[in-house]
Amino acid sequence: MTEIDAKIDALVPAWLYLPDIAEMLDVEVTRVRQLVKDGQLIAVRRGENRALQVPAAFIDGNKVVKGLSGTLTLLRDDGFTDEEMLEWLFTPDPTLPGTPAQALSENRGTEVKRRAQAARRLNRRKPSSPADARSGPPGPCVRRPTGGSPHVHGSRAAVRRPALSVHGRPQAAGGPARVPRRRAVVRRGHRAVA
Repeated sequence: MTEIDAKIDALVPAWLYLPDIAEMLDVEVTRVRQLVKDGQLIAVRRGENRALQVPAAFIDGNKVVKGLSGTLTLLRDDGFTDEEMLEWLFTPDPTLPGTPAQALSENRGTEVKRRAQAARRLNRRKPSSPADARSGPPGPCVRRPTGGSPHVHGSRAAVRRPALSVHGRPQAAGGPARVPRRRAVVRRGHRAVA
């Protein structure tokens, strides 16, 4: 639940109050509030009385638009704020065509989720501060595992420790070392395992 700026307010064509949504879904208003709290809907404060409102495109007849909660989860997991999610959902995309919110209502959720995952990758690449932008991309990550030689992540020529068998000895070149079978040993009236 957040307040929005004029740019996002202009992108969203229609809004619904929570009681109106509750009536459309035939549930209590508290259930709609729980949907907002659970992240299945986005509600923002707008208007004179700063009442919570949800974009009308998120409701399809008597249910929440199919695929919306999964898309919101994908975007939220990558750090998108509610404002950024609304902007992404209601910004026209010529390759889609239309907006992702329209595509969800037209049952094209798979394509929208694919683009949301691509937006996640792009969002990860964005520098978090101007200092990060000046420093350029980070170099390869070098780590030194305990007891082994250093290797570089992402390099096929990495030097690795030899694989060890169950007993801590290096494996033979032909495959994993054989584990000896345990045999039962009888000792003075009871069975023990050797």
